[in-house]
Amino acid sequence: MCDYTQAKEIKVVFSEIADQVAGRLRHHQVQGEVVSVGIDYADAEEAGTSGFGMQMKIDPTNHTDDLSPKKRPHVQPYNSCPDH
Repeated sequence: MCDYTQAKEIKVVFSEIADQVAGRLRHHQVQGEVVSVGIDYADAEEAGTSGFGMQMKIDPTNHTDDLSPKKRPHVQPYNSCPDH
């Protein structure tokens, strides 16, 4: 496991997750309307916290582009990690 600390890396991971989730939604012929993300640290003791989560309601969808960070530029990853 590793901690992603760069916004570019985080957006790639979120985009990959969005693609997987959208594919599962389409497979089951359903749509989602709440996006929920939980973030944990590889080493919670070193980070000083176990993590955090957030969720937001969106228009019902099963399209990757609607779930990806590109569609929601106002949602920015928060980087609380010191530079290594």
